[in-house]
Amino acid sequence: MLALTDDIDIHEQVTASEAAKHFGITTAAICNWVRRGHLAVTGIDAQGRRTYRKLDLEKVNNATMQRMRKRTR
Repeated sequence: MLALTDDIDIHEQVTASEAAKHFGITTAAICNWVRRGHLAVTGIDAQGRRTYRKLDLEKVNNATMQRMRKRTR
């Protein structure tokens, strides 16, 4: 399981594409998390892209991974 909190500022904002690259997931997965209410948009960058807190992304990703593990047992 990736642990973002080990090497980053947990309050740092990232775009969906930056987060997707870090976690090895798609931007569509991040959009789904937002649509389902699991993740909140926390800002807009200079280019008008939505941004998310890294800590929030880590929490949602970890919860998703745990749910996936339970399904495969």
